[in-house]
Amino acid sequence: MAPWVAIVSITGVLITAAYILLVMRRVFFGETPVEFLRIEDVSVLDKVVIALLVVIMIGIGLFPSLISPMVQSGVNHVLSLLGGA
Repeated sequence: MAPWVAIVSITGVLITAAYILLVMRRVFFGETPVEFLRIEDVSVLDKVVIALLVVIMIGIGLFPSLISPMVQSGVNHVLSLLGGA
């Protein structure tokens, strides 16, 4: 393998790391934009919707057989297209 592949890879990793650190600094330590200062607290309806989604996620996690037939039908179709079972 040519050394230029390693050089290009290292350069890409360094640029990506610098960009991620710059974005994180702006997000966590920057000034709050004016348009975000007027955002209100979460309403009761939002809390109800979030709680309902949490209950559904926990239910699927505890009883995955509830959605297994739906997932299996999609998997079978993909497998038949790829020449599998």
